[in-house]
Amino acid sequence: MGKLASMDQIALLHLRYFVVVAEEGTVRAAAERLGISQPSLSQQVTQLERRLGVRLFDRSPAGMRPTDAGRHLLAIATRTLRSLQGLAEAASSIRCVGVPRGMDSGMLNALTGRFGPATEFVALDSSRALHAIGWKVDAAIVRGPFAPVRGVAATVLCQHPLGILVNADQEIAEREVLEWTDLDGLSLLWFDERRAPEYARWLVDYCHQHGWRPRLRVLDPAGSQLVADALRRETDLVALRPRPEQQIRGLSWVPLVEAAEEQLLLLSRMPL
Repeated sequence: MGKLASMDQIALLHLRYFVVVAEEGTVRAAAERLGISQPSLSQQVTQLERRLGVRLFDRSPAGMRPTDAGRHLLAIATRTLRSLQGLAEAASSIRCVGVPRGMDSGMLNALTGRFGPATEFVALDSSRALHAIGWKVDAAIVRGPFAPVRGVAATVLCQHPLGILVNADQEIAEREVLEWTDLDGLSLLWFDERRAPEYARWLVDYCHQHGWRPRLRVLDPAGSQLVADALRRETDLVALRPRPEQQIRGLSWVPLVEAAEEQLLLLSRMPL
């Protein structure tokens, strides 16, 4: 097989694998990042070297260091992959977004304005968001804080302090602001933690750090109407929520001192 014919067998996948190995410095780290086996990755790199007819890496027990030819190819491959990624992004758009339960209409309208009127929203628990992006949905909204994950871009859409949503007949409903100690003896309306385990741990820890250890009363499913009905029925029950867009019949929202800041983040897969 001639030189040009051999180079015809080089695929973008070869370049992508080569770039990741060069960036990570070891086949093991690169294989973990790419989600493939080490033998498979080593075979692809060796195949690329054979088809180009040059040695791309100096191999040692410490790892993989690009040769002069490897550094030259790294610059070419990086530019090529970035250019193709930019072309793909320009030609595509986010059309399907996963959203957690209880998302207000204002946020959905804002996302429709951002991504276009054809945007579709599907119910998606935060615990399933990372697995669904790029497969079932193009992007997903989760409640944060959110721990960084390699290969995932997290854009903060908004950040709101959490206050207390409570039956309007409750004594604390008349306060202008609440201390955490004012919540002693009250139960917290909660959700199935399997839907958003990281968010649940963060919020419970925040309450404990501020001296409130409420009894959690799980309501599932927990749509906005069901939450409002539960709070109207029981005077010893409260919910931690951002300020509602509109007044809710029979309920009051009261701000908290040193309130927890809830984030809504848009998650999507990052390019290489």
